[in-house]
Amino acid sequence: MTKKILFIFLSIFLFLTYNLSFAEDFYFEGDEIEIINNGEILKSNKGVQITSSSGVVITAQEFEYNKKNLELSVNKNVLVNDKINNLIIKTNRIKYFKNTEQIQTFEDTEIEIEKNIIITTKNLIYSRNLNEIKSKYKTRVRDSYENSFITDDFVLNTSSKVIKAKDVTLKDSDGNISYFKSFFSNIKKNEFYGKDIKMNFSNKSFGNSLNE
Repeated sequence: MTKKILFIFLSIFLFLTYNLSFAEDFYFEGDEIEIINNGEILKSNKGVQITSSSGVVITAQEFEYNKKNLELSVNKNVLVNDKINNLIIKTNRIKYFKNTEQIQTFEDTEIEIEKNIIITTKNLIYSRNLNEIKSKYKTRVRDSYENSFITDDFVLNTSSKVIKAKDVTLKDSDGNISYFKSFFSNIKKNEFYGKDIKMNFSNKSFGNSLNE
């Protein structure tokens, strides 16, 4: 009985200690959190919620945090909620570099911005200080105007909602399909620009009086 009480007391002591030690960067909540290397490493595979000092809340099954490098690795059923920028990321593995406020995803990734822009891609880089999302892998973007486009190389400014991309296939809400070698769009204003453009109009477009 005495050993059990001592173990519980020690666990609570360590829990309070690491909360204070890491409070300036992250706050960790979980059933079992292991503290190793004299407090330099935190890790768990029992489920965790992590809140950053900059307004990001992360839930996942596994994590490891290196205090010295300010690097957070999170795995399995990862949900990133950036409450400052109204942005949600769903994926299976991320790295969060706290010094630069950069989040990198690995494997398939879905991003929801302000609940009306949906991006599906993989191996994404989200630079919070630059308000920038980018990927050089196959990406599909769907906006609030029901336009969707596919690209293999894009950069999106999360503040202005301006996107720049290469080799874009765009399908608009009327079913028209356009091909852009170089593409520029203000998603918020439903404006598209580009060069080396090819367009295929749907029958629906010719039946629209606005296109006559």
